[in-house]
Amino acid sequence: MSNKPKIFTGKRVCIICEGHEETEYIKRIKGLNVFSRNYNIRVINAMSISTIFPKYQYEFSNKTNDIVLVFSDGDNNSDDYQKLKKDINEHHDNDVASDIIFFANPCTMQIILSHFDAIRLSSRNKKKNAPIIKRLTGIDNYHANKDQIDELMKKIIQSNYQIMKANISTIVNDDTATPSTNFLRLIEYLENDDPSWLDTINQKIFLEK
Repeated sequence: MSNKPKIFTGKRVCIICEGHEETEYIKRIKGLNVFSRNYNIRVINAMSISTIFPKYQYEFSNKTNDIVLVFSDGDNNSDDYQKLKKDINEHHDNDVASDIIFFANPCTMQIILSHFDAIRLSSRNKKKNAPIIKRLTGIDNYHANKDQIDELMKKIIQSNYQIMKANISTIVNDDTATPSTNFLRLIEYLENDDPSWLDTINQKIFLEK
């Protein structure tokens, strides 16, 4: 019997996340084993929305990725968010940002709190959202330090993953609206054993002009 390690033959998906909350959240739900094993998902923390695009350029040119995606705050359609979409579209000379960028407007906390209730955030302001976070998670005076993020992620489990999916399915996916998110599309992609969605996006990216 051979003791050689199995070689992964599925699709390699790189997800560039805006910051710590986004990165730890993707890692957490990945760890729930809700995604298909046909994907090798690598998560990168860009540290800010302004540095997502340079990292995207680098990872896109890296031939070890089958696709590169982005997970970011919609940030009430801020200038930085609009610039990110513009930069990606110009990089590919095609309107592909809506296929690549997965967002939460006003912020990722909209998705995270949807694990616990059907809430509707109107602002990304941490002080304004702190009472809601306290009520739903028990975490007092949340301001997104490492210990608080770690504590919050421990509360994300398989059973409330399904609750989150049901709750965000009722939120519009138009990024000009608050709240809004297209995150459900991303997780349904990653749950699907069939990777044809990935090929469809890449065909649009590599469309010859």
